Amino acid sequence: MSEIQEDRRGFFRHKIKSLVDFELPHDFMSAFATNIGEKGMYVETLNPLPIGTKAVVRFILYRCDHVFEVRSTILWKIKRNQEEKLSGLTDGMGVGFDMMDEEDRQKLSDYFVLCESGELEKEDQPDSYESQESY
Repeated sequence: MSEIQEDRRGFFRHKIKSLVDFELPHDFMSAFATNIGEKGMYVETLNPLPIGTKAVVRFILYRCDHVFEVRSTILWKIKRNQEEKLSGLTDGMGVGFDMMDEEDRQKLSDYFVLCESGELEKEDQPDSYESQESY
């Protein structure tokens, strides 16, 4: 069964391994998302963006032939101490989806149905980020 966890905000988060590109007003960066929900995603990065930063995020999801393009805001960030990092926790940031077009919303909903049905088994997911296709 797909790994799904209920978020403290009351909606489900799905574990993923996905490259995310951030288009910023005067810059560009890439990082990896490790979970996603209907309202946003968690992105691992050693250099989280400032809270309130606006960006257009682009990403693809495993076994989903679609490039998502979503206007987003950095809602929170976390820098872990050495002890937390040794226990496997990562630096990163919470990305909230501000504006998603109807096609993106439907594709994301379809992806969640696949996750919840068990069709995207954990062992079916890529083992590393190197296997991530680019768009």
